Amino acid sequence: MAKGNYKSNFDRFYNLDLVNLERYTSSFVGGPGAAINDGVETVQFHSIPGLDSGRHKLIFIKGDSMSPLIEEGDSVIIEVFRNGLKPKKGDIIAAILNGELICKIFDPASMCLYLSSINQDYPPIQVYENDSCEIVGKAWKVIKDAVI
Repeated sequence: MAKGNYKSNFDRFYNLDLVNLERYTSSFVGGPGAAINDGVETVQFHSIPGLDSGRHKLIFIKGDSMSPLIEEGDSVIIEVFRNGLKPKKGDIIAAILNGELICKIFDPASMCLYLSSINQDYPPIQVYENDSCEIVGKAWKVIKDAVI
């Protein structure tokens, strides 16, 4: 350790508040998806400016279809679509497609909806009228290596 005067590189400590956030207990995956088998639980999460427990939910990611932006094991805070909020082309969304949880890029086309991956190893998923598709919300913040 160097001798001499030490000057700290921060000037104060901050207390981090906790917020209760709902999270899906099943992971949202790339590729074919995974069936919902459990539901939603409430977890405590460190407060982030703008984070609102009434507007946001937490999801876990499994798979590599959204790599390199979102990797397996990452968490994503999604802004839930309520009060007329709708996804725009290019939004990263969390959806329940035919009972399976997926995280994809929203890409509406003239004949059907496409849900695309960032990883080009995965082809876009076409969503037709007879498919059951509920778009839960759009990605608000990606949390790398979160342990919750």
